[in-house]
Amino acid sequence: MMRLLSSFAVAALLFTACSGTKTAAADAPDTMTVDPMVQLARNYQLVQLNGVNLKSRDFDKGLPTIMIDPTAGTVTGMGGCNTFNTTAMMPSNEGRKKKDMVPTNRITFGTVASTKMACPNMTTETSYLQLLDSKEWTYQLQGDKLVMEDTNGATLVFRAN
Repeated sequence: MMRLLSSFAVAALLFTACSGTKTAAADAPDTMTVDPMVQLARNYQLVQLNGVNLKSRDFDKGLPTIMIDPTAGTVTGMGGCNTFNTTAMMPSNEGRKKKDMVPTNRITFGTVASTKMACPNMTTETSYLQLLDSKEWTYQLQGDKLVMEDTNGATLVFRAN
């Protein structure tokens, strides 16, 4: 009889202890929010330049790319033939420490530096790099797309890859 009571007491104690335990999944919000700064820091392929859809076959090394690192303030990519790099500044983050940066929908690129290889079709690459060079852009993140527009109405549409 004593063993039976002891077994019930242990079972009751375990049940009580387990019922108050929460799991991380239970505490997680129903919807997951992705930090725009994190989402921006992805590899993107340029799929549209000023309303013209681009095709990989039109470039020596595939579609132009861009990788923006807002916390480091750097930008790297490839124009379809040549690689490039520049700086990136998010105006609302001027003077802030990295840990204090906040999302913004504006980004300013510095002077673009690139390699100088010659490829058959340089027209689109030249336009792309000239558009990025020393300009401020507004941007929107739309799912896996990054849509950028400059103050003159030029548009660049990228797709995450």
